[in-house]
This record gives sequence, structure tokens and C-alpha cells, in this order.
Amino acid sequence: ITRNTSEGNNVVINGLTLGSGDEVVIWDQNHPTNNIAWDVRAKRYGYTVKRVATPVTPTSETQLADVFIGSLGPRTRVLSFSHVSNVSGIRLPAKELCRVARERDVLTLIDGAQTFGAERVDLHDLGCDFYTGSAHKWFVGPKEAGVLYVRNETIADLWPSNVGVGWTSALENGARKFDNLGQRDDAAVAAMGTATTFHNTIGVDRIADRVRELATHLKTRIAERLPDATFTTPMAAELSGGVVVFAAPGLDPARAFPVLYEKHNIGCARRGAGLRFCPHIYNTIDELERVVEAVVGLGSP
Repeated sequence: ITRNTSEGNNVVINGLTLGSGDEVVIWDQNHPTNNIAWDVRAKRYGYTVKRVATPVTPTSETQLADVFIGSLGPRTRVLSFSHVSNVSGIRLPAKELCRVARERDVLTLIDGAQTFGAERVDLHDLGCDFYTGSAHKWFVGPKEAGVLYVRNETIADLWPSNVGVGWTSALENGARKFDNLGQRDDAAVAAMGTATTFHNTIGVDRIADRVRELATHLKTRIAERLPDATFTTPMAAELSGGVVVFAAPGLDPARAFPVLYEKHNIGCARRGAGLRFCPHIYNTIDELERVVEAVVGLGSP
């Protein structure tokens, strides 16, 4: 149990032994803690970071996978990517990427900030070496609590970022050596259990289906009402997650954000020239219709 996805990512980035001649391949749409964090360590230890760009409008999982697979070379030691991008909402074919990476003795780190709690994630099936997530996002849990998964056979190769009180005990409990973090918010850690019970009571698959339904509805209705809108997020459910990012002519994000929040009580985020919405299970179709009407109204004088 970590404090968040950011901490989990940095535990992995700090903990791997890399040096001159080694290469790390990352997605250029990664969060800064899985992007810039690699650059900072590379500057210190002398390894190379290679950024991969995916098609702006991907049409298949194979198309997405091929650009990463084609970037893996003899010096590649790590492939690090977001399961679903917080920038675009694009979903990567994680299982296929992990399969190919393992065949080539390349470690894989999946930033699961946009999938942990939003869908069923079987880490053994995915085949990754590391997976990170935050409880306060789609898991609807406490702040200052997250998860770090380390594949059993990879534990010995990852050095912990923190060594403190109780280290010997932590060392004897496998991956628990990575949450030897000193004083922390114990209530938040305990609340992870409550959040898990709540999550499982609703049902993992029901949550995933509802997130997909809401995201699809929002994309469909925006496309209907704003035919000139351009979506960074693919319309196809298998290529996307719960994150919806789009732009439209005349839609100024700098103006739209405060108007939506202050006038319509709608929260969203600015993403470049567009807006990002992340509807979750506590949202209704009627609320999404309010979003659509509010966004359409932004183009009015």
C-alpha cells in the first residue's frame, strides 16, 4: 500500500539498477511521474529514455502495439506505459505489450491510475512486472493511499526507496518491503479495506460496464450535438477507457473550465485545446445530458 500512483511509479524508477548502455522505452502520453521522472534518473545514471508516439486517431489495438514493439531494441531494459492515458483517454493493449516484452527480457511498468477501480484488472493475466494505482480516483477510496504491485520474481531486483523502522520484518514479507514508509495516515490505509468491500459489493464488472456505458454515451452525444468536435479519445470502447477528451471549434478551454464549474456545477479538466471529462458510476445519464447542453451552450454568444 503506497500513497498514490506517483509514489509507486517512483519506487520502480528509483529502484531499478540501470546505467550507461541501457534504454527505457516510454509512451509520450505518460503522466509526468512515469515520464519526466525517468528523464531525471537517466540524467543521473546515464541511461537512455526513448519516447514513443502513438497514432493520433488509432483504429486498432495492433496499430497501437506495433509502434511500441518496433521500438524495443537490444539495449531496452524497461517498457513503461499508462494503461489508459490521462492525456488522451487512449487504452493501450497492455497484455500484448507485456507478452512481447517478457519474450525479450524487458521489464514492464503499467501506470494504472485510470484503470485501477474502473475495470477488472487481472495482473497475472496482464503479465506485467509492476503496476501502480491510486485509491482516490476510480476506486473511490481514501486520499494518500494507493497500490504498487511487484511480480514475485522481480522483487529481488527492485531496491526500495525507503528503509525505516521495521525493515527486517518488511524484508521477510516480499513486496511489503516497498511500503516501509515510516509514519503515515493509518486511517487512510485502513480505509482501503472499506473501499475494497464497497467496490466488491457493487461488483467489479458492473462498475466497468457502467463506466464504459457513460463514456460511450458522452462521446456519442457530443458528436451528435457538435459535429465538428474532434475526439482525442477513440470512440471504440476497446481502444479507450472512462476518460473522454475532445475539442471543438470556438471552444476555448480557458473560458470553458470556469464557466462549467461556477455556472453549471460541472467539474472537468483542461487538456491542451480541449476538455477532459471522466464520468463515473455515481453519475447519471441525465447529468451527462446536462454536460452536453452546457458544452454546446459555450459556443453561444
